[in-house]
Amino acid sequence: MQEFPEAPVPLITFSEDEDQLKVNEDALELLRCIDGHLAVVAMAGPYRTGKSSMLNWLLDRQSGFRVGPTIERCTRGIWLWGQPQKRIMKNGEFVWVLMLDTEGMGGLEASPQYDARIFSLATLLCSKLIYNSQGSVDEKAIGGLSFIANLAKHIKFSASADESEDEAVMQFHSFFPSFLWVVRDFTLELVDEDGDTISSSDYLERALADQPRTIANTERNRIRAMMKDFFS
Repeated sequence: MQEFPEAPVPLITFSEDEDQLKVNEDALELLRCIDGHLAVVAMAGPYRTGKSSMLNWLLDRQSGFRVGPTIERCTRGIWLWGQPQKRIMKNGEFVWVLMLDTEGMGGLEASPQYDARIFSLATLLCSKLIYNSQGSVDEKAIGGLSFIANLAKHIKFSASADESEDEAVMQFHSFFPSFLWVVRDFTLELVDEDGDTISSSDYLERALADQPRTIANTERNRIRAMMKDFFS
């Protein structure tokens, strides 16, 4: 009988010699031994913002996924917590929850293309995508998600080269996970221009609303549109 280790296991690794992402066979063997439905939670976001620490908190562990105080990224590729978590859904269904930790985006040694590949794989592997960032959901934070606008270049659901962007977006929405944006160290008051309290969901909706059509806002508005089209 397969024993599930209480430790992180590499699921997707990067081979610098071959410039390829590879699946770790040991992680696949663990997954094959899970009997039951799966719910997969993936944590993504800029590097050095505490993604791994948050996953350890969700696992209720002092240590688990590797964390560190330096500017170097602690996570490379995509890692899986080796021991599935047993949970009961609201509808009474029993599931095994798997936690994935992804390599932080925007690191000194990574390219935007590499970040997009990691994010694309994490998006397709999970049923809940948690995006972790710090500060507030402002124009800088939106701009940091620029790779989302290029997901169509990394993910194909059809072999047809003639597939339109609208057709691709419709397919993305049906396959993509639900999206949760966690903002760390948030210090702003959640109030509107009239001083009335708003919810965190209202805050995010306002942040993702199109800005005035200027040259500077064109790309950021495209990112906003893609986020709303791709994720539920």
